[in-house]
Amino acid sequence: MDSEDEALEATANAITEHTRLTRITARLKTTKNRPMLPKTAIKRNVSDMSEHLEKMGLDSTEARARSRGVKRARSVSRGESIARTASMARPETSVVRDRTMSGVRNVKQKLESEKVRKLAQRTPNLLAKRGESDRAVQTKMPKHLFSNKRGNGKTDWR
Repeated sequence: MDSEDEALEATANAITEHTRLTRITARLKTTKNRPMLPKTAIKRNVSDMSEHLEKMGLDSTEARARSRGVKRARSVSRGESIARTASMARPETSVVRDRTMSGVRNVKQKLESEKVRKLAQRTPNLLAKRGESDRAVQTKMPKHLFSNKRGNGKTDWR
């Protein structure tokens, strides 16, 4: 009886471990909010490719020669357009200004304006709270619709 119980417990442990591992792999496979990259977007090295070809038993010298090949020369019109855009391009280090400081001379003036803004928002915030009248339960059947006697023709839309 003990050996059967031990065997049963061992199989139960193996099953729980297997389910735990499958859950972990499923969680890793899910792409929650991550962008999916196509295989073409993944960058590969020439050295990795040549190693892979060597493992397969193929010669990688032609592939390396293609990767080191001479690039095509640009056309004349294309070269002119590139030269024009380069001359009109912005400087490499553009100044990024803090938008909270726009229209303000210094930090002291900025702090003062923030204080005034908070004070100005205080009264609308106080008025936005629910009052006693908002807590009242509205009538589900208004009296003016259900108080008088109706004729035969009125029952269709009341």
